Amino acid sequence: MAYRKYIVNPHTGKLDRIISQKELDEHSVTDTDIVRNEVLAFDTGLDKVFTLANTPVANTVNIYLNGMLQEPGAGEDYTISGSTITFAEAVNDTDIVIADYIIA
Repeated sequence: MAYRKYIVNPHTGKLDRIISQKELDEHSVTDTDIVRNEVLAFDTGLDKVFTLANTPVANTVNIYLNGMLQEPGAGEDYTISGSTITFAEAVNDTDIVIADYIIA
């Protein structure tokens, strides 16, 4: 199985493909370090707090609610502390919450 190599762009917080071997050696992340489409589970009918299966690298988390990318940060859609995601408003158990991130 071939691994694709990535780094986190410090300016955008998004994944960029590594081009130089020097960058690869200094900042490499393999496919096994990237979590895609993790479905976050519900404890009750209405939840605000969810826990990721792994602790993510800062600024690499994308959270989707029913397919719509959510905005992180205080006063926005959600906040994150360690592996804990807290939504500003409760999410219904009929909603779908998906996370993508790099494992720390």
